[in-house]
Amino acid sequence: MLIAINESGDRTKPYKKGIGLCPICMDKVQAVCGPINKHHWRHAPNPRCDPWQEHETEWHRRWKSEFPEDWQEIIINKNGEKHRADIKTTNELVVEFQNSSISADIIKERETFYEKIIWLINANNFKDNFKFGMKAPQDLVENSCLRIINENLKKEKEEIDSLKSKIQEKNIEYLHYVDTIKNIVSIYQDLLNRKCDYHYPFPSSNKLFNELKGIRQKQAKVYTELEDLKLKKKTFLNYEKCPKYEYKDYSIISFADINKLNFRKCKVIESSTIHELFPMVYDLNSENDFQYFKSHPNKYKLIINLTDSIRNIDEKMEVNENEMEILNSIKDNIKKEIYNSLSSWLIKKKKNLKKS
Repeated sequence: MLIAINESGDRTKPYKKGIGLCPICMDKVQAVCGPINKHHWRHAPNPRCDPWQEHETEWHRRWKSEFPEDWQEIIINKNGEKHRADIKTTNELVVEFQNSSISADIIKERETFYEKIIWLINANNFKDNFKFGMKAPQDLVENSCLRIINENLKKEKEEIDSLKSKIQEKNIEYLHYVDTIKNIVSIYQDLLNRKCDYHYPFPSSNKLFNELKGIRQKQAKVYTELEDLKLKKKTFLNYEKCPKYEYKDYSIISFADINKLNFRKCKVIESSTIHELFPMVYDLNSENDFQYFKSHPNKYKLIINLTDSIRNIDEKMEVNENEMEILNSIKDNIKKEIYNSLSSWLIKKKKNLKKS
């Protein structure tokens, strides 16, 4: 057999090392998934199972596979009697594949049970026993064939015209539905991308979009702070380094870059001695000292150790980047909620469209 029942009660195709249940007797069946024959379920002999069950060959399995899976091995229950049809179409037509000889009584029994049934028989072993001939006059046969063809063409034309009409009606409904969906999706994208208040009639929309707006405002603030820190760090790193080894951690900066509150962190080097073995270096002990040296920028250079400042900038940047990741995660969750809410609303809208 090609179809078994899995532990969830669903129909399933065979898979490697698979175990399933027979849909009729509910005994275990084992998947056979070899490299040559078509994958199938193997059922141990069981008198409680379908008495019409016969040894299934590769011929059977290949023919079944030519039909949709939903049509294969359908269980039919009538008056407490259950049998497995090889194929059952959506029009209740049963197709039975017969690869061996079968008695007229069994054929009659199955046709009585299934009612609408056709047989597909493997005639390879006795095909040479058939003889074909024609007894009717040629012109009679031709006229009969033409009449049948014309009748069939007429029926097919009527069916095609009817189908065209239905397609046209459905196409109008479909286009209306597509336009509605496009409009809704456009609104959804617009709502997600805008930076303003939102009002739209599906559940929790205003609350969710207001939350989304708040997150974006926080992100904008964090982003601005992060960019300012990056610019500040870049400025610090671009300052010229002091050439004296003992002041290698110091950078040369402009007097204009330091205000009177931070001057104590700096030192002053006499410009003419900066490359000498013993440069003239002065500490800034008062604001008057700072103002004096500042008034002679060509004679003195201001130096400062920015190591701690850069370390503090890195720490603040890390805090901001972590906060940005958290905000992105929250934003993604809110977008998922909006998507789920909108999906539910669209499903209801689709049902209403179908009803109308």
